[in-house]
Amino acid sequence: MDDAIIRMKNIHKAFGDTHVLKGISMSVRRGEIVSIIGPSGSGKSTLLRCINQLEEINSGEIYVNDCSMHLKSKSQNEMRKKIGMVFQNFNLFPHYKVIENISKPLNVVKKLNKDEAHEIAVDILKKVKLEDKLDEYPAQLSGGQKQRVGIARTIAMGSEIILFDEPTSALDPEIAAEVLSAIKSLADEGFTMVIVTHQINFASEISDRIIFIDEGKICEQGEPEEIIINPKNERTKRFLNAIKGIV
Repeated sequence: MDDAIIRMKNIHKAFGDTHVLKGISMSVRRGEIVSIIGPSGSGKSTLLRCINQLEEINSGEIYVNDCSMHLKSKSQNEMRKKIGMVFQNFNLFPHYKVIENISKPLNVVKKLNKDEAHEIAVDILKKVKLEDKLDEYPAQLSGGQKQRVGIARTIAMGSEIILFDEPTSALDPEIAAEVLSAIKSLADEGFTMVIVTHQINFASEISDRIIFIDEGKICEQGEPEEIIINPKNERTKRFLNAIKGIV
């Protein structure tokens, strides 16, 4: 892909004797939405965390916007600031109000003054429909609201790429729908997104491309209709059939 913003070449990652990623190569185009699906323990979240170096790879190459992410450098640190991460467990500061969870990082990391940071935070919270929760603490929010605050914080920090690690796995279906709606709104704004998810219908609806991973390898990838409706790989077929309750 000539217009790829993320390029991963022959990525290997092990934790001790456990070889988690086994030679994965993939690219993501600017503005593309890619969902990564597969069984638990297949390496999906590890792959995601390798993109912004929350996990260091054992071998291979990772480039984001032509910046080498697998070699430590000042440019790598700057590029990491443009990669947002939304975690399944929210990762909010419990002792800060909702508005502070967004404005404080803008003060500290972006060096914005308090008034400017506050104004940005309010605008972003309106985008995720949480303007009525500004002065509440995370403990007062539902799981879906906490996740939307996490998404808002990522947007506020000016992320060009957003990585989602199972953003709805801790939520019941009704509340998960709120979060999925917020992610859809980001898609309309042209963010580049990589989403690890078990929500197959959501992945099919939002994605430009779906990648199926099993045992640390890419088994199949393609447009949603190809992967979900007409998969070619037998392992992909078994996985999707199991999800649909077909044995």
